[in-house]
Amino acid sequence: MVNPERDLGAQHIHGIRAADVRHAPSFKDIAGALTELLRGRAPVAHNLRFDLGFLHDEYARAGTPILDPGPIGICTMTEAARFPARCRTTGSQPR
Repeated sequence: MVNPERDLGAQHIHGIRAADVRHAPSFKDIAGALTELLRGRAPVAHNLRFDLGFLHDEYARAGTPILDPGPIGICTMTEAARFPARCRTTGSQPR
């Protein structure tokens, strides 16, 4: 958990409460370690452009060098369109 140092927004959607992040480190506290963890790796996210936007904004807000993952990354939302659905939300399997 990372303390966003701001309102958490729609807590009923993401389920993270203020008490969950009250004593968590800020992004500025973990930015360097996160950069090292991500160095040389391809980011994977369900909506990669959206998530990278947040990362870029947080690096800028922290005043630390912005992570540049380069042109490589995997967006599972984009990739999902290339594959047929394997199951439905009801839990039934396709015939």
